[in-house]
Amino acid sequence: MTATAVAPPVAPRVPAVRRVLLALAVAAFPVLQVTGMFLHAPLGETGAEQLAIVAQDPGRWFVQHVISASAGALLILAAPALAGLVRARGSALATTGAVLAVVGGAALTIAFGAEAHLLSQAADPSLDPAAMAALADLEPTSPVMLLIMAGLPLVGIGQLLLVAGLLRSRTVPWWAPTLVLVGLVGSFASAPGSLLGPVLLLPAVAGYLALAVLVARG
Repeated sequence: MTATAVAPPVAPRVPAVRRVLLALAVAAFPVLQVTGMFLHAPLGETGAEQLAIVAQDPGRWFVQHVISASAGALLILAAPALAGLVRARGSALATTGAVLAVVGGAALTIAFGAEAHLLSQAADPSLDPAAMAALADLEPTSPVMLLIMAGLPLVGIGQLLLVAGLLRSRTVPWWAPTLVLVGLVGSFASAPGSLLGPVLLLPAVAGYLALAVLVARG
């Protein structure tokens, strides 16, 4: 019998592409998160003050919230990919963290996307300023704000549990999740809305970039 050449299988390429895409999500979501925090406009104490701030540069407000919404969407992909690095020991922590991060990321994606559109439109000078200010005063009790208030702690706690699972598992270099932990704890301790928060979060960005390489390698 004559041996026939067999073409190499192409199926393994699909998982490789999937790993690269997930690695890009792991690397991109913290970068977008920090970028959104740096770009965030000051917060006014009243609806009228907030609309005045947004009206000064509605494009900036819109772009910043779209960036933050994109970070939340990418976290939905990144969290399970990071949990996938954990084997046996630490898997319960990582899985719980991934679930919380996914739920929080989804909430923030919806909330920041809505806030980007609503306040940018409300700041339009062609609309009745008094009516728009009255609507903006309702924002603290709006569904959008409730999603933000729920999503932020879920994302934070979820990331902490993921990091704890990675450290316990010992399947990745210890310094990568440690950098993430240092950055997260530092940013939690900063005052809300201050520029110190994203600066303190930079070690976490470095840690996530290292973990993204490991996700890409599978």
